[in-house]
Amino acid sequence: MNDAQLGMVRQGQGDQPIASEFVRTDWATVARGYGCVGLQVSRPEDIQPAVLEALSGQKPAVVDVTIDPKEPMQERLRTPLGVYGSY
Repeated sequence: MNDAQLGMVRQGQGDQPIASEFVRTDWATVARGYGCVGLQVSRPEDIQPAVLEALSGQKPAVVDVTIDPKEPMQERLRTPLGVYGSY
């Protein structure tokens, strides 16, 4: 998940972020620059098709899943059992 920061670290720093935010990077483009498959998605429903495409090829692949850096980390970590930490 690409939120251009160290999400849980940044969230824990509150109003005083220190070395936890990065320049937004398109890792799919970086991957293609190295001869790999690079796919970028931003909607949950696009993740599975992108992963299946990445796995179907003969080259290394990167699936860059961009997410909103302002969304609380607990909302990002979902499992088949529910939100991480709530079960």
